[in-house]
Amino acid sequence: MLAAFFLITDPVTTPLTATGQNIFAVGVGIITVLIRFYGIYPEGVAYAVLIMNGLTPLINQVFRPKPLGYAGGNSPP
Repeated sequence: MLAAFFLITDPVTTPLTATGQNIFAVGVGIITVLIRFYGIYPEGVAYAVLIMNGLTPLINQVFRPKPLGYAGGNSPP
């Protein structure tokens, strides 16, 4: 539970968009379960957070936030 409040919510290393943050959280959960059940390490949360922090630039690139003032459709003149 402490990881959910202090490690995963670090604003510097989490994705920028809400969709990216949800994918980040689900990824940490899945990797934690895989490490705890199938690995030899009892503490899988720290490793899962480190792995997902490494994937954060990829998540930010796939789920780019819209620029401020972007209305969609046509590009500005």
